[in-house]
Amino acid sequence: MHQQRIALSALLREAFDRLRERWRGTVAATAIACALGLAISHAPMRSLVAQSAAQLIALPLVASFIYLWVTDLPDGSPRPLKDALERLLDRSWGVLVIDLVLSLLQALTTAPSMLLWDLLLVPLLAATIYADVAATLDDEIPALALLPHAVARTFSLAMQPRNFGRMCLLLAAQFGLQAILLEVALLLPHGTRADGTLVLAIVAQVALAAVTARMFVETSSPHP
Repeated sequence: MHQQRIALSALLREAFDRLRERWRGTVAATAIACALGLAISHAPMRSLVAQSAAQLIALPLVASFIYLWVTDLPDGSPRPLKDALERLLDRSWGVLVIDLVLSLLQALTTAPSMLLWDLLLVPLLAATIYADVAATLDDEIPALALLPHAVARTFSLAMQPRNFGRMCLLLAAQFGLQAILLEVALLLPHGTRADGTLVLAIVAQVALAAVTARMFVETSSPHP
């Protein structure tokens, strides 16, 4: 029997309910990601390079874990921590590559006098919003096929208008959170600004990843 589409508000509640129900693993993953990110950001290299590396590594990894943590196994049972960690180790390289490429593309939207380019690039970013989720959650994907599969999967979902609308909402939420973090950073003491911004970004990423995963699961289900 086909399933009815779940309302966006219900998906949001479901995502945060999953985080609350599995709060120990969520808190632990957030703490580990913060520790990893802060360690990288304070590595003996140029400050800007270290801070960028911290975000490019810590944020995708914690997101990938949360994708797994808030979704069930194929039989409908809660995903054990061991299974989540094994899948994370197996697929983390692909997630890091995908997020690096998307981060580079997203950085192009901030360039001045490129309005026409932005009009082309923003829909592309929206259409690829599920790439790292697919690379993390989809089962039985050979290593060599992981990246092509993730790209094909997210574009195939984006071809459906209602799916693409929700993908655009996720991208808007991502941009919105980034703008909020930039404003909050200005309120932090100068000496703790970089570290505080990184920690807040990781916390925001946990929440956004839970919502993204639940949307992906619902989108991937058959509907009438």
